[in-house]
Amino acid sequence: MKKILIFTVLAAALASCGQDPEPEITPAPDFIAVIENVATKTSVSTTGDVYNITWAAGDEVLITGRSQATYKVKTAGGVRSDLEKVSGDAGNGPFTAVYPANLAENMTLPSTVQYRPDPVVTAPMVATSNNNILPFKSICGMLKIAVTSATSITLKTLRITADKPLSGNYRLVDGEAVIDSGEGVTIDCGDGLELGSTAVPFAFEVPAGRYSDIRFKAVDAVGREYDATLGNRPFVVERSKVYTYNLSFGDLKHLTTTLIDGPEFNLKIKSIAQGKTIDSTTFQDKKIKKIVFEANSSVTSGTELQTPASDYPIYANFDSGEGVMTISTPAVEMFAPKDASCMFQNIQQTIEIANLAVLNTSKVKSMKKMFSQDTSSVGRLGAIDLSSFDVSEVVDMDSMFFSAKYIVNLDLSSFKPVKCENFNSFVARCAKLESIDLSNFETPAAADMSYMFANCTKLASLDLSKFNTSNVTTMAYMFKSLSALTSLNLTSFDTGNVENMDNMFSGCTKLTTLDVSSFNTENVAEMRSMFNSCESLTSLDLKNFNVIACTRMSYMFYHCYAMQTLDVSSFDLTVMSPNCDYMFCRMYNLKDLYLGSTFILTSLPSYFVTASGDATSVRTGNKSGGVTIYCNETTAEFIATTNWRWIQSGYNGQKSIPVTFRDIETNEIITVTWAAN
Repeated sequence: MKKILIFTVLAAALASCGQDPEPEITPAPDFIAVIENVATKTSVSTTGDVYNITWAAGDEVLITGRSQATYKVKTAGGVRSDLEKVSGDAGNGPFTAVYPANLAENMTLPSTVQYRPDPVVTAPMVATSNNNILPFKSICGMLKIAVTSATSITLKTLRITADKPLSGNYRLVDGEAVIDSGEGVTIDCGDGLELGSTAVPFAFEVPAGRYSDIRFKAVDAVGREYDATLGNRPFVVERSKVYTYNLSFGDLKHLTTTLIDGPEFNLKIKSIAQGKTIDSTTFQDKKIKKIVFEANSSVTSGTELQTPASDYPIYANFDSGEGVMTISTPAVEMFAPKDASCMFQNIQQTIEIANLAVLNTSKVKSMKKMFSQDTSSVGRLGAIDLSSFDVSEVVDMDSMFFSAKYIVNLDLSSFKPVKCENFNSFVARCAKLESIDLSNFETPAAADMSYMFANCTKLASLDLSKFNTSNVTTMAYMFKSLSALTSLNLTSFDTGNVENMDNMFSGCTKLTTLDVSSFNTENVAEMRSMFNSCESLTSLDLKNFNVIACTRMSYMFYHCYAMQTLDVSSFDLTVMSPNCDYMFCRMYNLKDLYLGSTFILTSLPSYFVTASGDATSVRTGNKSGGVTIYCNETTAEFIATTNWRWIQSGYNGQKSIPVTFRDIETNEIITVTWAAN
């Protein structure tokens, strides 16, 4: 006790004499973060090709041991820093640390990154340790591409792809990012970056691994594309390392040219042929008999048809004696415009379009009315080689071959229109069309299939097995008047979003069977004339039809001459009370009709089952000798007020055709009092 007192007094005396006090002892940090490799980074500066990589103060790190704690970087500017606790308690090791602290919340390498003159400022890192020294390494490696161009260009984007994904959602495997599926990386250069003989560096993070088939696509400020590759040379990327490659784009002689938009192209070639200005694509040209496309051409004059961004001109020249329109370019490749609509519309006397393979359609968005003819014209184009057509970007094929009356066989086996939304009138009114190959015709984006095959009266078969109709909202008139069609397989059709089936099968006079049992019709508002004039159909399975949203059913089974039995007992008409005029007219073989208990309307249809002037020969039930209607008593009483009574009575001087009601559950006869005629 005495010794302690002496020490205390002595210390006080020294302090009073102006001596420096002993320094306070700073406690040791819980953890120390060390950047293990210079390519792992949080804050980056460059001196030439050297990366100076250091910690940034305040950055947060999540450390997991027996439990979790959040720490922050205490000091900036070095590859080593103490970590200060923010919250939590990591407990005992072994420890796993991630930077940034929210790494697990967004484990994605972006497919588009913004260009920076220095590499990306922050990147995810992982450290594992059995003690408080945490050696951090990046979860990825870095690619640095030094780009030059033989010709000065203003670069807008640089796209890099490989045999494996460079971007996408990743998972961590032993501290490395692993992408199971994804895409390439696009570097966005904003307003534009000048490329020339001086190398410009591009740097971005990619997962570790071995890559091959490395391809680059540059797009400049006016939309021209430049392609380059590292050839067969693979590259290997390791975590926390920088890999530098030199890349040079060639000169413009290897670049392409693009045609003006389709409607303008149509007017230009018609004006050239006519020797006067044509201002409407509906003008029916009769002078152009053949169109020829040529690339690598030596032609140096003619009417120019290229877009401003093209590297080479496209010339149109017309031989009036032969009726040949030649579209030529010195470029290696000629691109069709994004809007290729109406390109060959109403060119009546053209028998052949030669060398269509010259026309690269990979960028086309619209092929609307591309080969269409007005219904009053007689287009003579009988065959088209479309085997080279790339329709992968097309969103609109409305009336693409509408009224192309001379086409007999249409081979679309190369067509895979996965982005196309509009197929309205696609091949409608192709009066001589006998076959169409749709074996690869996938349609996941389709919304409108109305009139798609309408009035192709010689089309005997259709393979729709690749069709995806899950997004289709209208199928109105889709198969109207396919009068040569004997069968149609629609088992793959998903109709859950369809709202309109107006005239969908009307006029399919040779269809003997039609399986629509899988149809989902809960959203369908229009069923007018859906099976009108399906003269050979003997039956229909409509047990799954839900018509609760339907507002029009007029003429639905009109002229279904061969049908003997019809079951619409699932039809609930009590909600929307749809228009049912002429619904059962002229079904002269009908013998049994199942209506159920909800086939009741709030107002009487004008001519439900017959028109007042119909002769006995066409009246419903005439050939069968009578009709038995299966329902309940309430429905029977409603039917007795409609013009089914004219069938029963033989109204307007015709023969009486007996109508009998039976209970749909018990089969017992229901007696009704028929309304007066």
